[in-house]
Amino acid sequence: MDAGSHGQSETPNPTLTRIDHLLCTREWEVQHTNNYLQAISSSMSDHCPLLLTCTPLQHRYKGFRFESYWVQLEGFQEVVQQSWNKPCRSTDPARTLHIKLAQLGKALKT
Repeated sequence: MDAGSHGQSETPNPTLTRIDHLLCTREWEVQHTNNYLQAISSSMSDHCPLLLTCTPLQHRYKGFRFESYWVQLEGFQEVVQQSWNKPCRSTDPARTLHIKLAQLGKALKT
């Protein structure tokens, strides 16, 4: 970077890529049946670090956990809109909110 660029990208249209992937052979996966791959969100980077563990899993919380990188994925807004616009038969506002949030969580996980 030259002194005149002041930290800006050298190209006006930077290339965006997805590099946060894990590759393994079927044989490795069969030998390591307890493997667990988890995306770890990071506020310091636009990348999504991956954590691969090969030890038996302990009981983990199975509830909903929003991942901040989801908002950058293609189709995120559409999934949220489709899920939120599904009809709900409850007339209780608190129950309606609970149902809609549960439906949204399920839609986002898929």
